[in-house]
Amino acid sequence: MQSKFSVPSKECVNAWILKSVSRKWKGYKYELKAKYKVNDQIEQQIASTVPNEIMPQQWIDLVRIWFSEKSELYSRIGKMARANVKTPHTTRSMSFARKRQEFEKCMTEVAKRSVSSESPDAIFQLENEVFGKLIGKEQYGRVRGYGLGPSPTQVFGPQAQFSFMDNAEQNSVELQSQMKTMQNNYESKLAEMQQNYDTKLAEMQQDFQSQLNQVASMLQIFARSSNNLGGVASQFPDFARSSDSGNARENPAPDIWFT
Repeated sequence: MQSKFSVPSKECVNAWILKSVSRKWKGYKYELKAKYKVNDQIEQQIASTVPNEIMPQQWIDLVRIWFSEKSELYSRIGKMARANVKTPHTTRSMSFARKRQEFEKCMTEVAKRSVSSESPDAIFQLENEVFGKLIGKEQYGRVRGYGLGPSPTQVFGPQAQFSFMDNAEQNSVELQSQMKTMQNNYESKLAEMQQNYDTKLAEMQQDFQSQLNQVASMLQIFARSSNNLGGVASQFPDFARSSDSGNARENPAPDIWFT
């Protein structure tokens, strides 16, 4: 496929392409079986009628699968199940019973909220809101509840494109409003963080200055005590000299010889 078509190399694009190809391939096989496998023909007659777009050996293998016991059993089971289905199942993995229960719960909420608002537009908006919660948001090129094939123009006409553009513009306005709110919250938090930082910095500077003042006062006290000790020693000079001479006698200087 990539050798013939230019497609973006994204996982979501590849998943959609595989899903679309799978549905188209399934539909193509159904068309072949409905066209060529008729009740009054046997396997050899159908295998001899090879379509132009299919290789002969592949067509023979496909016809053999159609007439196998397993394929016949699955065909009967599928026909019986399809006959019992009155509404197409487009709710994915959620069953109709769960959807019905959720719908009843949402309708009860709408009934409670519609009592306070008598405007028909408000009630219509509430119903659309409930429908959007149950089925999902409208997507470009798709119709909710119709599957992969139908487009809004085919179902609602040309005016569907303008309504989608209005919805897209409304979503753009809501997105811009959300972005502005997020920006305001970010700026307020940033200002709060800056204010807390300035407050803590001022407290740290104040504590540091108080510690410097304490160190300076301790140095002043130490300087005063040193001056007082020097004054006491000057008042007793004989004691200072005797202590120096005593130290000299106890620790005589060593003899130094020069050679």
